[in-house]
Amino acid sequence: MTTTKPTILLIPGAWHTPAHYSALLKELEKSSYPTTSHKLPSVDCTDASKHTAQTDADFIRTQLLLPLLDDGKRVVVAMHSYGGLPGSAAAYGLSEEERRKEGKQPFTPQTSQPNPNILANSPSTKYSTRRPYQTNPN
Repeated sequence: MTTTKPTILLIPGAWHTPAHYSALLKELEKSSYPTTSHKLPSVDCTDASKHTAQTDADFIRTQLLLPLLDDGKRVVVAMHSYGGLPGSAAAYGLSEEERRKEGKQPFTPQTSQPNPNILANSPSTKYSTRRPYQTNPN
């Protein structure tokens, strides 16, 4: 049985664009993880009164997350800094149980612990899988 790796949806922080994460996204793709990331509507907008955390959440949900899920893809949402606020709001109500009740593909929620193995087989050593507060075992 072939297991398809989940799509990594990276939600950038405030003042960030996907270009800031390009090296990370390339490493994930080298490890056969499909990835996607888009600039949030509130980043570099000309009228801040029209773009809020809610408009960012709506964008993430309708333009990024739901199309992936509705296409039958498993999705892991990685959120950086501010991106956690609209990203969490966008994922609300898309639990595995709720999606299955509707007969739809469930969202794969992030656990409270980071996955230290996601880059374990990456040829690059640029990215540490240790938490900052862990001591160096060497």
